[in-house]
Amino acid sequence: MLNAAERTRVEDDENPRLVDCTQSGPHLQEEMGNTAAFLDAVKDAYEHDALFSKIKAEPSHYSTYEWLDGLIYTQSRGGERVLCIPRNGTLDGRKLYEVALTTAHTVLGHLGEQRTSEYIRRFFWW
Repeated sequence: MLNAAERTRVEDDENPRLVDCTQSGPHLQEEMGNTAAFLDAVKDAYEHDALFSKIKAEPSHYSTYEWLDGLIYTQSRGGERVLCIPRNGTLDGRKLYEVALTTAHTVLGHLGEQRTSEYIRRFFWW
């Protein structure tokens, strides 16, 4: 029979940890199926977004953002470059952030809001 410390260790080994979920796993954009359509929708949505339309018009005035190949990036808290997603952008009638959330949930499974959020934040910002 396992003592309490051994039971805890076994349970910890069997359950994914936040750090394991958020620092490993496939690249979310690559898992999104038709990535070109998603990126085109992001680019189109920048025009109608209050913040991103300003950044697009004058990228040199916004030092925390980077304009690259028609896409806007910023840095995550972890120092990774992440794609900026306009909140009102859509793809096939769905919000772009919903597409990202659904894909992340499919990739990770049922790991909860916190873990899913941390995983998404490795790739996107909105």
